[in-house]
Amino acid sequence: MIILKMKRHFNKTLKPWRFAAGLGACILVGFFALRFATSHWNMGKNTNNSCPPATESSPLKIASTSLAGDEILVRILTKAGATERLVAVSAQADNPTYSHVAQEVSKIIPRVGDNLEALASLQPDLVVFASFNRPAVSNTLKSLAVQTCWLDAFESLDDIRTNIMKLGAALGLKDDANAIADTFQREGGAAARATQILAGEMKSAPRTRVLSFDGSGTVMAGKTTFDDLVHLAGGINAASAAGLTGWPRVTAESLTSLAPDIIVLLTDTQNADSLKQQLRALPGWRDTPAVKNHRYVVPSSADLLALSPDVLNTVSILRAAFFRGPSPKRQLELHQQPHEKARP
Repeated sequence: MIILKMKRHFNKTLKPWRFAAGLGACILVGFFALRFATSHWNMGKNTNNSCPPATESSPLKIASTSLAGDEILVRILTKAGATERLVAVSAQADNPTYSHVAQEVSKIIPRVGDNLEALASLQPDLVVFASFNRPAVSNTLKSLAVQTCWLDAFESLDDIRTNIMKLGAALGLKDDANAIADTFQREGGAAARATQILAGEMKSAPRTRVLSFDGSGTVMAGKTTFDDLVHLAGGINAASAAGLTGWPRVTAESLTSLAPDIIVLLTDTQNADSLKQQLRALPGWRDTPAVKNHRYVVPSSADLLALSPDVLNTVSILRAAFFRGPSPKRQLELHQQPHEKARP
């Protein structure tokens, strides 16, 4: 199909004397596509693992199609001293609003994302996908990889740890990945202990009820990393407590019972004021305790939405908003305690 479309393009747009060269390039891409598809068909028989571990040899040319893959790959390959194996990253890798690797990924590495022809031309040994890739594109790309690794779970902090270990095995760098995953787990445990200490010092204080707001009317409920972060920081995700999961849309009527004490804004500091104005005008939202008392938290979007260990950077910011009683000095002591950076 790829060859046919490209041939038509050459027939319409290229002069006859350039057609032979163009068709040759088209056949080359088609050859790699066929090679990738054949290899993947054989590998696809293993339906028990969406990210098979490396077997005979470790992949030397690795491409990532999502920011989740970018950030985990950079951590593992940096720790292993093998960053030269990364041959492509997603188009979001340079977006400072969401990316933690904008300064770490060489500018000479292509930002191909899930571009079909661009990936095929790189002849990768491994392509890392995420379950939230556009279905029409990701299904096509899946057939072009010698080896694929699908990161398909993003509902919790445990899923992030699992993805790190899964990808490490696919890279043939299991020990390096497991070390990063273990550090991530220790940081989460330290964050939980710091919250328990602070909660113990404020036994009479009720737990803070929290909702997220991104301007669209949807919130992050149960089975999201946000839910885990709120719990680690000592709060209650009001949407999760109401039995909601994923990213549901809440109505003005339901906000009466959700009654958040604090609203976490999914934005940057420059646009926070506009979201606050929107909340003050929206039915239901404007009547919540959070809006009436002007209680908002604006964490880094890159941290809050990260699908890598960087997500834990959000915990101390949330905790500081949830527990306002202790002295600034005491809060600082506890907030600094959990963070032993997992970066190599």
